[in-house]
Amino acid sequence: MKDTLVIECVGLPGSGKSTSCRFFKQALESEGKKVALSNEIHDYRKRLSLSTKVLWGIKLLFKDIGKLLTYYYFLLRYGFIQRRNITEYPKYLFHHKVLASYIHKKKPDLVLLDQWSIQIIWSATLFSNKNSRNLLKFAHKLFLDVDLLIYFSLVEEKAALRIGKRNETSRFDKMNYDTRINNLMTYSELLKDLFESAKCSNKVTLFGDAKLEDNFLRLKEIYGHSTNHKP
Repeated sequence: MKDTLVIECVGLPGSGKSTSCRFFKQALESEGKKVALSNEIHDYRKRLSLSTKVLWGIKLLFKDIGKLLTYYYFLLRYGFIQRRNITEYPKYLFHHKVLASYIHKKKPDLVLLDQWSIQIIWSATLFSNKNSRNLLKFAHKLFLDVDLLIYFSLVEEKAALRIGKRNETSRFDKMNYDTRINNLMTYSELLKDLFESAKCSNKVTLFGDAKLEDNFLRLKEIYGHSTNHKP
């Protein structure tokens, strides 16, 4: 993946991750860049043959056994055993393998990921019990490398209002406003701390209520006009 810049976006639901990724893609492609989003990686996965998926799954068990054991040890020790928790991280590891294959074949200049390691691990353990913050002891061992982490910062009240206006089916979307904002305020600090705990050396915070054009200019300030080259 050394010739492709991989950017992972982190932030509360409603903070503008997906909207910003779509805007960044359009803006970069107007400059001649080849850009892929998370949904394109997932579509690529769906087109893989069953035999390829099985083979990759077996290889994953051997290659990432350490990460899997660390994750399941955490689930067992702190009582996070639920079906969603058990399956979410292995699925993410498989998607990361799919990402590597996509990059090898399609050779994009840049990949923008709005639902990846930090967001997935945060979501998988959310609402499970009072031990959520113990995740910080293990999380850095579970994340996989990306070139840049972007945190989209937005106050919980604005995020709650945005969620209420969209047509999605996440757990937050199904809540009434008061329950939603209470949960956002409860778990937002954990998400920010997971972002800070990641070992990625390139991190930046963008404001979720800023103009999309301003955030794009900020992104270009970091990497210059040749955004397909790593610093």
